[in-house]
Amino acid sequence: MYSGSPSWSIAADVIGGGFAFVIFAYPSVFFHELGHLVAGKLMGLTPMYLVVGESDTLFRKRCFGVEIIVNLVPFCGFVVIKERRPNRFQQFVFILGGPFANLVLSVLALWLWRHTHFELTALALFFMQIGIAVANLIPRDVSVEGFLAPSDGKRLVSLFKVNEKG
Repeated sequence: MYSGSPSWSIAADVIGGGFAFVIFAYPSVFFHELGHLVAGKLMGLTPMYLVVGESDTLFRKRCFGVEIIVNLVPFCGFVVIKERRPNRFQQFVFILGGPFANLVLSVLALWLWRHTHFELTALALFFMQIGIAVANLIPRDVSVEGFLAPSDGKRLVSLFKVNEKG
């Protein structure tokens, strides 16, 4: 539980939880996109770009043959692969790689919650990761840099649609 002054600990947790949301936005989106990238690599795909955020570019670096771009507004991201038409299984694993990465981070957050004194910060991280995973699995279009792009959920649904021209 809390050590020291309870009001100080609660205040620190509340402030920490708010900061956690802001501070963890970039890493959360980055690890989500990194999940897509690693899943793509495991499936034999060639990732070319990993982009976090939109608006003005803050950071750009080539790492292991992938251009990593971090932009000002951290609430979206995407990975571009070289292949135009990966097979269904490759696409399935690639699409689920992002939400899976957020689920791994949520397990880490639960561990932090149980083993540290930053309970609310860890819970904020946990709920943020679950929220990102769930939001990405909702089939919908998402606006990125003024363009509509399908969410991971919409891409999964379209992956399993039966061709009606059969």
